[in-house]
Amino acid sequence: MESKGGEYYAGEIKGVKKDILAFQAQKQMIDQPYTKTSAKQYHFRMFEHGDKPLKIVNQRLFDWAAKGGFPPEFFEGAYFDRVTIYCMPDYTHCLDAVFQGCTFAVCRMNGIHFEDASLYGSEFHSCCLSGTIFSDSTLANTHFYDCIQQRGGFIRSRLNRCHTLDCQMVRVTFAESILDGCSFDRVQATRIRGLHTATITQGGATEAECRQNREAIYKALAPTEPHPNKTALLHGR
Repeated sequence: MESKGGEYYAGEIKGVKKDILAFQAQKQMIDQPYTKTSAKQYHFRMFEHGDKPLKIVNQRLFDWAAKGGFPPEFFEGAYFDRVTIYCMPDYTHCLDAVFQGCTFAVCRMNGIHFEDASLYGSEFHSCCLSGTIFSDSTLANTHFYDCIQQRGGFIRSRLNRCHTLDCQMVRVTFAESILDGCSFDRVQATRIRGLHTATITQGGATEAECRQNREAIYKALAPTEPHPNKTALLHGR
């Protein structure tokens, strides 16, 4: 970049180099658990969400908490508004949490439990998800890029138009989940489980297109269970 851009693009090149170095530094720390704790109580603005208001977490509040230590239940019952999440304590519970336009960036996610959570327009980029479970949750237009996902997975969750690209998936389950218009490309998958219990659909597509999509997903994930029979396929399984 420096040899081609010269002084004319010096500012842009400097910014890209800074981002690359920050990514590399974060990547080196991904095996180290986040261990900071705090009893600090934050004053949250509230977001009306159905019959249960959610506390609003923006980037500034998240950065403050990450620096000093997350208080108990920080991630529960919270509305994360376009937050870049780069650290989480092991075994964090995200019960009833909503993530709107968020990015999980080069984040260690060990034993994280998204229960009754909602993720809209979000992405997981270069994360390590070990034993991370999405149960009874909704993931819409939420994508996984360059991630390692070991154990855990999706249980009774609905994935709508989610894309997984350049990821490693080992012993991941899709038990009783719904995959609507999802795709998996350049995935290294081993011992995938529960896919035979999942409903694989493609809203707005013909039955032939839905069948092609199901076949592509089975080919990409190569699950340990046998492919469902033709009768199950006709019913969207």
